[in-house]
Parts: sequence; C-alpha cells; structure tokens
Amino acid sequence: MLAIASLIYVYNSGYFQASTIQLANDKHDIEAKVKSLEAEVKNFEEKKAELEERNQHLAEEISNKAQIQFQQEFIETIKRNKRSKQNKKKLKR
Repeated sequence: MLAIASLIYVYNSGYFQASTIQLANDKHDIEAKVKSLEAEVKNFEEKKAELEERNQHLAEEISNKAQIQFQQEFIETIKRNKRSKQNKKKLKR
C-alpha cells in the first residue's frame, strides 16, 4: 500500500513528467546531431568523389606523360643507332 501511495505522490509531484520532458529534449538534441553528422558525411563523400576523380585524371596524365617520354627516348635511341651505323660505314670506307 505504501508503494502505491509513493507512486501516486511521485506522479502527482511531476517527477515523471519532468523526466519525460527531459528525455524528449534529449531525443530532439540527438536527432539534430544525427542530421548534422549525416550532412557532414554527405559532404565528405562528395569531397571524396571529387578527389578520386581528380586523382584518376592526374594518374592518366602521368601515364600519358610517361608514355610520351618513353616514345621520345625510343626515337632518340633509334636516331643514335642510325648515326652510329652511319659513322661505322664512314669509318670502313
């Protein structure tokens, strides 16, 4: 009987109402924080996609430059070999 009387007193005093209001406020704060964090995640994902695209572009650029450099070096090697063969022929004569 004392327990029931205590519960009635606590309920009437507003303890549970205050706790309920506090929980509702906490829930609202947490929901706002979640939305903020979700927006941050979205922003980071967009930034990541931009950086990945830029990285891919730069990797292709580097690859193209390396290929061009290789081709130029190959052409120079062929030219040197031709000159060397021509010089050998001149020396033989």
